[in-house]
Amino acid sequence: MFSALLLFDDYFPMHSSLKVSFIFSLLILLGCVTIEDASYDIDPKMAIAMKPEFSIFHHSDNESTIYFKLKTEDILYTRNDRSKPFNANLKLAYALYNETGKTLIDSGSILWKDFYTKQKKDYIDTNLFFQLPINNKAKLKLSLSDINRLRTYEKLVDVNKKDIFNRQFYLLKDTSGNILMNNFFKGSQVIRLHNKYLSNRQIFMNYNNTIFPIAMPPFSKAKRQTFPRKTSYCKIFDFDHHVDINLPEDGFVYFQLDTMSNQGFSLFNFDRDFPYLKRPRQLIPPLRFLCTSDEYLKLQNGENAKNTVDQFWLSRTSSMERARSLIKTYYSRVEKANEMFTSHVEGWKTDRGMISIIFGPPSYVRKTKNAEVWYYGQQSNANINAYNSINDPMRIQSSGGGLKFTFDRVSNPFSMNDYELDRNYSYKSSWYRAVESWRKGKVYIVQ
Repeated sequence: MFSALLLFDDYFPMHSSLKVSFIFSLLILLGCVTIEDASYDIDPKMAIAMKPEFSIFHHSDNESTIYFKLKTEDILYTRNDRSKPFNANLKLAYALYNETGKTLIDSGSILWKDFYTKQKKDYIDTNLFFQLPINNKAKLKLSLSDINRLRTYEKLVDVNKKDIFNRQFYLLKDTSGNILMNNFFKGSQVIRLHNKYLSNRQIFMNYNNTIFPIAMPPFSKAKRQTFPRKTSYCKIFDFDHHVDINLPEDGFVYFQLDTMSNQGFSLFNFDRDFPYLKRPRQLIPPLRFLCTSDEYLKLQNGENAKNTVDQFWLSRTSSMERARSLIKTYYSRVEKANEMFTSHVEGWKTDRGMISIIFGPPSYVRKTKNAEVWYYGQQSNANINAYNSINDPMRIQSSGGGLKFTFDRVSNPFSMNDYELDRNYSYKSSWYRAVESWRKGKVYIVQ
């Protein structure tokens, strides 16, 4: 008899180095755009993740700043001589294209080293400038290289220097002066908003405590929830280049310069550990995709979340080793969904998050201005076969399900990263086949 208590402890130490490899190898076609979005950040051979954070701030009519931050645990420190400190070698480069992505208008790079002897710091950060006149939009391709490991992370970012309400016109800092790179905050946090273009203006903070539901199965025809810009109060702040704001304990906030418009930006309060899962209770909600209503209710009402989650996975398989593998794979997909697909809700709750968790990474992705199309398997073969490899006897693999999921961009006042699945009843059998694979203790992937 093996102990279920070991499973949770074995899972969470992974977060320091994120040893689980989960890769979205996306070939992105941006309409006529000639540059590609390399949106994966985990190397397929080394299984080493780089999760840099970037923030853009427009501080003058002709110049903007890219702020950058990276965990030191994500990069390789080496030394050739024990008498010398460990060192990391990094290169941060950018290429700025016009709005269509066809014409290069600016580029640059910086090289730098980081050293430590006994204990390295948690983060390294830097910034660099790029040239873009006011009232323009552009596409910025960022490239971060870990030279010691010969690995590179790339990301394509839309730059908006035209609309003053845009998040890129605001630099956010906490009370210690640290720059907030993303749109997430912790309950009751105090932040300072900087804007070089607003003087003697008012800014409105709309409070919203709407609880948005998780994605419904791909064959469901349930109506999508609407987006109320506020649910109760609206606070008004006098803005003179900067303002200090005490954020609410729960819910999220939507900032506007004009409440009669649909333009603004949001800050979200998901969880103190977001986008990662570090506590037992956080592991229960993503299981909703695999459970019946009664099963999920029992999971929620369990007295010990740690034991509850362990027992759920152990009951699906006959060995602790397989249960560990299921846990690692499933929750790495959840975390990856949080990193890539978060909008007004956590990424795992979205349509793209749901599909990526249950079906795994798509074989191919075609991306246009207002849609994404995900392709799974080979169109010519619709047979589902058990994958009985000696090295991996617990995976079910589609040898070509021919699945295609289309996600349309949603007009959402809170986020530009919201996409809705074109649902169809024909997905029902594929969905239940995938879910049943997980419920039988077999990771589901389509190749």
